[in-house]
Amino acid sequence: MENLASAYWMHISLVICVLLMLKAKCLDVCSINESKQVNITYLEIALSKGAVCLDGSPPAYHFDKGSDDGINNWIVHLEGMMNATNAILAGSSAGGLATILNCDDFRAMVPNAKRVKCISDAGYFIHAKDAPGLKKREDRFAGVVSLHKLNKILPKSCTSKRNPGLVRVVTGT
Repeated sequence: MENLASAYWMHISLVICVLLMLKAKCLDVCSINESKQVNITYLEIALSKGAVCLDGSPPAYHFDKGSDDGINNWIVHLEGMMNATNAILAGSSAGGLATILNCDDFRAMVPNAKRVKCISDAGYFIHAKDAPGLKKREDRFAGVVSLHKLNKILPKSCTSKRNPGLVRVVTGT
């Protein structure tokens, strides 16, 4: 019985030691990550150019490198496009689809801009026979083509062979 109790406490001690080592390692990693962050940076000169946030404060940006799977997914947030004359919303892969689907909302956010362009660079669009939800996706993108009347500006050489709602690459000015 005494050996069983001794083995039990030895295992508990081992678990406690491992947890303490993990905590120490985590504190080291956390302090390294904090040193790689960029504090919020205010763009004071933007005020003289009319680029202000909704509350009148100067625009700012912040960088956070992320961790694990998100280490290459950076967040850069810029505010203050009150007097923007040109605006571009761009995305690739799944962000390309989001760019197309949110183009109208983006346009509404910059009402003073004379030119607003939305670019899907290497957009993620599925056209396969067996993909789940395929019909819903095709209908949604066909709605985008219809809403913007893109079938009128798409090359006839393309639309004569395929449904305009399935067009993958749109070029223009």
